[in-house]
Amino acid sequence: MSLTTIFTVLIGLCAYLCYKHPDIVLVLLPQYADAEFLRLRYPNRNVKNEGVAREPMISVVLPSENIDANNIAEAFDPSGYPVLVKNVLNTNQDKILQILSEKNKGKNLRMLDLTKTADVPHFSPSCSPPKTVIDIPFDEYAENHLFSNVAKNHSYKYAGFEAITDISVLKELTGIDMTTLGPEYRQNNLFSSNFPHELLSASMHCAPIDSLTFQLIGTKTWYFVSPEDLARIQNIPMPTAFPLPMSDDELLSSIKNIHIVKQEPGDVVYFGPHWCHAVSTKEGPNVMFNMRYNALKKLKEGPFSLLFKILVRVYTRQIGGLPQDNMKTYYPIYDELNQYFTDCGPSKYFNKLWKRVQEM
Repeated sequence: MSLTTIFTVLIGLCAYLCYKHPDIVLVLLPQYADAEFLRLRYPNRNVKNEGVAREPMISVVLPSENIDANNIAEAFDPSGYPVLVKNVLNTNQDKILQILSEKNKGKNLRMLDLTKTADVPHFSPSCSPPKTVIDIPFDEYAENHLFSNVAKNHSYKYAGFEAITDISVLKELTGIDMTTLGPEYRQNNLFSSNFPHELLSASMHCAPIDSLTFQLIGTKTWYFVSPEDLARIQNIPMPTAFPLPMSDDELLSSIKNIHIVKQEPGDVVYFGPHWCHAVSTKEGPNVMFNMRYNALKKLKEGPFSLLFKILVRVYTRQIGGLPQDNMKTYYPIYDELNQYFTDCGPSKYFNKLWKRVQEM
């Protein structure tokens, strides 16, 4: 075979990958070059929601009847499918906050201002507007917004993925040793807010780990999407997977099923690796912890394309423990994917779904 033929084949292969599989190209490119390729591949920043071509099926995940606080480790479903366990935890709001405030005294929460997303929920991270960030000590935030006597002091500030609480504190709060539940405990993340009304606090994203979430105060609703649906969508891991630029309606049209879980005070929710989720948070004080565990076996048993891209990331980039770390490691493409379009406008279908789920 001549060099000309080889060169032609390589050019053709590159063109095919760039057009059909930009996710593979993106995970192979180095920092900065990946963001530049993304801009070239998706030059239109003015994409609008124009209607859902195909509506996903909606199902509600029912509570498990065979799991309680004494055998909560059984919530780790072998398939990774979401599991809801009701009324596991003590929900004494002020006692919980007193302990957390004492143990986290002076430790900063990295809080996002969600004012711009308050009225128009976006299922796709590509449609999310930019967010400002401020640091507030946890005990100060709790004193001003979370205790029962200040429950009406609402704001649009939101803390997520904050690894400030020692795991022994959660054992004190719940009576459960979180380090013994999953195959390999990694970390716990605190989520907290006090919104004036329910809003979508996180658009769709997908972590390659086992998660066990403990709702201590307030209510959250999860919109789960399976790894199989994720594998049909162009996405890249950082290591949390995000879809490549898509409007809310484009993303919803690409999904076959959305699985709804409503998590109330005292409830525990499990979900496995690459189970994507958007999350809404109800009004009022809200505190949730997400326990994270390695789940290599489930990753290997999931869609190959997702495992392949994760392995490429492991061998080509340093991976931090928190999204805050990965924002730096994967800058600027991390920021690009989380606010790619200038203004998608509202999604009529997601607004309809959003209202329907709120009334459940």
